[in-house]
Amino acid sequence: MSKKEKKFIQTAIENSKGRKGKFGRGNSLSLELKNAAFELFSQDMSLAEIGRKLSISKATLYKTRDNDGWIERKAKRLKQAANRADNDWVKIRSRHIALARSLQSKGLERLKTIELDEISASETRSFIAEGVRLERELMGESTNDTEIKIALILPDSLRDV
Repeated sequence: MSKKEKKFIQTAIENSKGRKGKFGRGNSLSLELKNAAFELFSQDMSLAEIGRKLSISKATLYKTRDNDGWIERKAKRLKQAANRADNDWVKIRSRHIALARSLQSKGLERLKTIELDEISASETRSFIAEGVRLERELMGESTNDTEIKIALILPDSLRDV
């Protein structure tokens, strides 16, 4: 829970103290108190706990929950959060796939211009193999046969490296 949410709920608690109507019964809930109760409900707090924390009867909370559609609102909020997480995951996977392909490309380019006294062919081959493995893993494919695929794209002179 963020500091802002905690402050909001604390303010609602303080404002709820001494809230009694005729014959000792509580007045209807203020919008501020309803919102604070819904926030706690959204965080999986039981209505009994909410009632104790905000000094609201369970009967009033049950009625408010049903009349204000708290269950549906909570489900909608959870679905929206899940959709945001899914969208973020798609962006992250796309970025990782692009990086894996870049590793492959850089490795292939380097193999074409390699000098024997510089980085070894096996090290360059490792870049390509890792790029292929990452790409396949991120695409949900098997990573067991990447070595075979790498061997097929290497020139004959480098296959034994």
